[in-house]
Amino acid sequence: MRIEPDTDFDALLDDAATLRCPHCDVFSRMRLTSAPDWHTLTTFRPARIGVVLNCTACSRPVYLESGRARYAADAISLDSGFVPVRKPRPRFETRLLPAELRGLVDEGLACYADGHLQAFALVANRITTLATGLKGPNGKLELFNTVTAAAESADIDAPMRRLCRDILFSMAASDEPPELSPAPAAVLLELLRDMLHQAFIRPGRLREALRRGDATATNSA
Repeated sequence: MRIEPDTDFDALLDDAATLRCPHCDVFSRMRLTSAPDWHTLTTFRPARIGVVLNCTACSRPVYLESGRARYAADAISLDSGFVPVRKPRPRFETRLLPAELRGLVDEGLACYADGHLQAFALVANRITTLATGLKGPNGKLELFNTVTAAAESADIDAPMRRLCRDILFSMAASDEPPELSPAPAAVLLELLRDMLHQAFIRPGRLREALRRGDATATNSA
């Protein structure tokens, strides 16, 4: 991607301006409200270039940032295009989770969305520790087996599988969390999601279905 003295940012951002809002979670077309001019860019030479959009659904600002900028006399080359500084929070059903877990899960999703991946790893470990206690004496083994089965079914390679299991089950509260790049963090998120789904959400849905069935039978009688 190139920026030149007469570049129209509206045209440059044509694809990037339609996205899922990190605030209201609505997929919509954004309006460009602020972009740097050529003089500002070439004078201060920021390492990355930022623009501000406005969500047409909730009217909140959405910040986009480019890849690394490289400056020449007549153009600025970007290593990659514009992406939101704050990502939308991953979709994660929490309604059927135990109340004790919901706040931690919300905290973990916020860390992940904001790119604080070490903090996300810490919260993921705390979630597993709490979930283990809620599941009872065999909770840790049950959750460990769930995560292992999910990782193997997805053909996740052994080092990645070991890293995610260590974060979830072996990391002590005093341990320094590992440096996570986006790829293992995304795998960790999906394994955590699957673990909580199997342990709490799926049984919760089944219990709701049974209660609906009992209510229908009672009303019919």
